[in-house]
Amino acid sequence: MTGTSPVAGRESSPYRITSNYGILFNLGNQKYWDRQELLEAGAKATGKDAKLVANDLAVLSNPTHSSNKNRSKVDKDNDGKIKLIKVA
Repeated sequence: MTGTSPVAGRESSPYRITSNYGILFNLGNQKYWDRQELLEAGAKATGKDAKLVANDLAVLSNPTHSSNKNRSKVDKDNDGKIKLIKVA
């Protein structure tokens, strides 16, 4: 997790910065991640099990999920890495 902070970019986060969604969004918004690396970084930053972080990532990746409320989605690069972005 070198060079990444779970609260960096908080001005642009559509979630409360101290919530698990906010922490994961801010990590995922900083760069394109290998999914597993993002889950591990999210687990470390939130203190949650990686399986629970995977569920949070599923919510943040799906704009139509009732907890997401069309606030974020996933962008993929050519290598299949993911980045969480705000829905315009």
